[in-house]
Amino acid sequence: MGKVRGGILAAISVAVTAIFYGRALAFDLQCDDLLMIRPWSRAELLGVWHGTWEPAHGFAVFFRPLASWFYAGLFELFGWNAPAHMLFSLALLALVAWLVALFVARESRSTPAGALAAVIFALHPNTPWSTGTWVTNDFHKLAALVALGALLLWQRLRHRGPAQWLAFVPFVAACFLIKEDGLMLIPALLTLQWLRARMVGDVAPPGAALVLAAAAVGVALAAWRWLALGELGGFPLPPSLYVVLHNLARGPIYALTAHGSLSVLTAVQKILAVATVVLLGAVIWTMPREKRFPPAAALVVLGWYNLPLALVSNVMRYYMLTIAASAIFAAVIDDVWRGRRALARRGWRTALGAAILLAIASRASVQQRELDLFSPCQRLEHECIPWVLESVPSLPPEARQYVAETPAACAIGRRPKIGEANRLTWGLGSTSIDTMTGERSHAVTGDVVSLIRGNGPTAGLLFRHSGASPAQTVHVEFRVDGARQLRELNGPQWLRIDVPLNAGLRSWLRGAHRVDARFSAPGAEWILIREPQK
Repeated sequence: MGKVRGGILAAISVAVTAIFYGRALAFDLQCDDLLMIRPWSRAELLGVWHGTWEPAHGFAVFFRPLASWFYAGLFELFGWNAPAHMLFSLALLALVAWLVALFVARESRSTPAGALAAVIFALHPNTPWSTGTWVTNDFHKLAALVALGALLLWQRLRHRGPAQWLAFVPFVAACFLIKEDGLMLIPALLTLQWLRARMVGDVAPPGAALVLAAAAVGVALAAWRWLALGELGGFPLPPSLYVVLHNLARGPIYALTAHGSLSVLTAVQKILAVATVVLLGAVIWTMPREKRFPPAAALVVLGWYNLPLALVSNVMRYYMLTIAASAIFAAVIDDVWRGRRALARRGWRTALGAAILLAIASRASVQQRELDLFSPCQRLEHECIPWVLESVPSLPPEARQYVAETPAACAIGRRPKIGEANRLTWGLGSTSIDTMTGERSHAVTGDVVSLIRGNGPTAGLLFRHSGASPAQTVHVEFRVDGARQLRELNGPQWLRIDVPLNAGLRSWLRGAHRVDARFSAPGAEWILIREPQK
């Protein structure tokens, strides 16, 4: 027992993230990233507060406005600069690991227990798929950070009066607006308070008024979602009671036995997994009463966050379950290592240490295989290609061609990163490209966003208003890396505009210069954009 050393836990969290996920810095944007990491219009960002989170309907209908704003912010910061996205993703992963370590260390009053929780979380085979290095899944990290922040706050406020629980309302609301299962934070916190009062006795149990107030907050958030979507939304419901029960059992078993989300267990593995869970429960039951609370608290979080998954037909991402399982293992191993008389002799400690190292090594190999799924030219990318080409209407024409040619590029070992294209153009209206001339057609009522790679002082753009009469004028407003300028297109002739490329922090983070163009031409339909011939 002793003072929790947050700095040491932070260093360990960063180290294990770098060791076991560092190679992800060479990964690329793929699959869902190409739909969500893009320029979002003001109308879209307002619309997610009273509608689905993804306006193109490439995904199932969900109410996750903060997740949508998060994706828009990622594009504003990094564009399609894959290394920057991956570094930020790894930083979030290390931050999640650190908060898990802090919670476990404070609850068990043991810095080694917290360090072990960070290591187990990083090595868990579920982590790459649920909270790892897929940029779209960074919203799971965001939800986890808010939930863990609430749990750490609960450790500070649990001894105070009911009025202090108002501090949790922003956390609950933020969790819910990132991902719907964040609503489970309400019953999880109430159950933790009740359990702490029974098992440790140093806090007061939640009163009826607090429970009713918490229920009212939950009902209000659920009603907001229903009014916004006008439907239940989400994935299809399970077709039978058997599937519901199967989902209820699958999450805890996979999390507590450290199997990957995509693993298909054999009959023998299922028996061994159930036996492992039973053995773990028996060990927790035999722990001294005062030591039993930390793993019991993690079981509460696991249980509540597992409930919504029972009603999902396609369950793969156990992000909070993985966090809870890591906390459970860390608390149990720390107690066994430090407190059991049977392990007081050096021989038993050595044997236990060897067993822990063997278990970590075996899970590390599985975790690395799961991480391989997200590397370039692997199964996930190839399986996503038809979906991307069919379901991502906002995909820049340059990127669409790149995605279509990915299998051929992988076959010869020359797959560049998708963000390394010289130019990527999103038309926030309709977009098409003429493969013969290279002309891009954009609806004149929409904005056009381009990412231009180049080290020169300017980049040339050619614009033409294809439907304009000689006397008609099209007003064009440009913003280049934030600097604003106005131009005019007169009639149907081509106009060359040399866009100044200003080196700065924003263009460095994006790995490209951002050019925004807004057109205004009453009654016109199309604007053509073409790169000048070399």
